[in-house]
Amino acid sequence: MTTTSPADVMETLFERVWNHGELAQIEQIFAKPDSARQFISAFRAAFPDLHHTIEESIVDGARIVVRWRAAGTHRSPWEGRAAIGRVVTFSGITIALVEQGQIARHHTEWDRAGLMEQLGGGQSA
Repeated sequence: MTTTSPADVMETLFERVWNHGELAQIEQIFAKPDSARQFISAFRAAFPDLHHTIEESIVDGARIVVRWRAAGTHRSPWEGRAAIGRVVTFSGITIALVEQGQIARHHTEWDRAGLMEQLGGGQSA
């Protein structure tokens, strides 16, 4: 990866990986890509037109906080919910530590309950 600033890394994650489905980028973005690859692949399979918009970002050295929102059409089953064929929206915040141009650690809080409600009621078991 040629861009190494936290802002550039997160822009690549949201724009190229989440928005355009360039899953091969996961190997370059994450220091430990396995769980990210699994989650993003499954999520994009269920919501293939998913689009994230970065609402705000704050950088402090190697740390970055990104507030984002997302929308996509539920086209195939996800977490035990049959596809509803409708656009769903949700938002979240991701905090990441970027070292040597890769996400070394990250934590995301997102409105999973709101998404599950849109998919047909409450949290899945």
